[in-house]
Amino acid sequence: MQRIVSQKSINIKIALLVLCGFTLARAEFLPITLTPDSYNHDLVVEKTASPPLVPVTTASMDSGLANDNFTWYERGYRPDWPSTGLPKAGSRVDSEAVGDHEYQFAPSYKENNAVLVNVQITNATLKVVSPTAYVTLSFLVSGGNGGGKVEYTIHHASGAEQTGSFMCFDWMNGPNAAYTGGGRVNISTFIFNLDPSNPRLYANDVALNNTSSPITTIDFRHLGGAGHQVIFAVSGSTFAGDLFHPILVTGFNQDLIVEADSTYPANLIGFTTAAVEDGTANSGHTWYEQGYYPPAPETGLPAAGANISSVSALDHHYRFAASYTNNNGIMIDAENPNATILPSSPAHYAMLSFLTAAGHGPVTNRCIVQHHDGTSETNSFVSPDWLDVGPCVFAANGRVKLNRRLVDNLNSPRLFAADISLANQISQVTNLVLNFIGGGLNSHAVIFAVSGSDVSTPPVTAARLSIIGTPGGGWLINSTAPGRLQSTGTLEGNRTVWRDEGRITTSVRTIPGLTESSRFYRVVSP
Repeated sequence: MQRIVSQKSINIKIALLVLCGFTLARAEFLPITLTPDSYNHDLVVEKTASPPLVPVTTASMDSGLANDNFTWYERGYRPDWPSTGLPKAGSRVDSEAVGDHEYQFAPSYKENNAVLVNVQITNATLKVVSPTAYVTLSFLVSGGNGGGKVEYTIHHASGAEQTGSFMCFDWMNGPNAAYTGGGRVNISTFIFNLDPSNPRLYANDVALNNTSSPITTIDFRHLGGAGHQVIFAVSGSTFAGDLFHPILVTGFNQDLIVEADSTYPANLIGFTTAAVEDGTANSGHTWYEQGYYPPAPETGLPAAGANISSVSALDHHYRFAASYTNNNGIMIDAENPNATILPSSPAHYAMLSFLTAAGHGPVTNRCIVQHHDGTSETNSFVSPDWLDVGPCVFAANGRVKLNRRLVDNLNSPRLFAADISLANQISQVTNLVLNFIGGGLNSHAVIFAVSGSDVSTPPVTAARLSIIGTPGGGWLINSTAPGRLQSTGTLEGNRTVWRDEGRITTSVRTIPGLTESSRFYRVVSP
């Protein structure tokens, strides 16, 4: 790593230094093609693999429009517990509490299938498909996060209205259940909560004042509180003492039910041989290819064989393995501490750069560079943890948990650059031997690509710089030792891009421009 020995900044209103005839000194890292045998594991789930768990609801019982935590699922979604969940879409069921009440669920669970009212959705309306006169209505309801009270307004064809309210008890442990689901699913983690007594739906009966005019629409209004009130179905009795039959309605405003044929938690078997998170246990989190996760198709690693440039150092370029169905990464850890990387075409380099990250990192790695002339040299580099937030090469913005097919962490993970300088810049590099030195518990270092540059970074001299103003607005830069003067507008640590300003013996005069307020200088050896 370079150490800046001497530099000075200038801060004036007009301070861009323009010097003609000098070129930018920077090392361009270009992809090194590796032999297929270099890759020792398949760490990337290809986009054509078995589909991931994806959100299929627009709201949940516990969280409303936040659409996370627990909600209902359709019978059959939990195959080993087929009797749990809500009845199939469009099914007619009798109330468990009152035998003469029958309800019909929405015709599809892939679309809006219930009415939700809460602090965010304060009003909703159901329209009766075939307006009919009734003496009593019954609403099949439930409440999330404590439930709450709903105001209703029943509209008749004659113009008459009837207003009142009813309670939507919380779906857990409320009184007189009309239907018991026996299970619910967390749509953030897809973990099931199976309980023969919960969750629950409840019946609320409303006697009508006007029993002769057909009902056309029913309005619902949230009356307050942080809970979520949900109406799943409406039934009606046309004569006193008659059975309550389902009333077909339209106007459901949210999808709160996970349908039976949506993706189920299961292992992604056969698509990887190792995971970044738990190595060859191959069940934890790992990478996936862009296009695998439909709700966010641009997340994940670029396509196999793709070339990328670092977002934080544009002179660093890398190429991913040609296939994600075969081995596509190099992984070393405590159990498998060694790996060998073979360039397809040996060449000489001044610097190498590894596209890398680590599960449970950081991980320190040894790299033994072997040359065509029989010599070798030993370096080391660090693979940062893949969830680190520092400057990176590429942000995948998603990972998949192999034993559940669950995609998460849409702000991470990331790949980083790890650069090493070579002492032997003349003889071709024939192979790289990697050794795992150490890291955190259950840590695994992964390298996806290697790039090289034949331009070395010049050493910094022990010169001392001083800058003074000159008549006419120019600047005189003085150096206590000869070398090449370099400057930059922004300091970015070891990623700073320095521009050659030419040779300096004792002093150089410059003329300021108009577009910068500061510039930094150093002197490097010729």
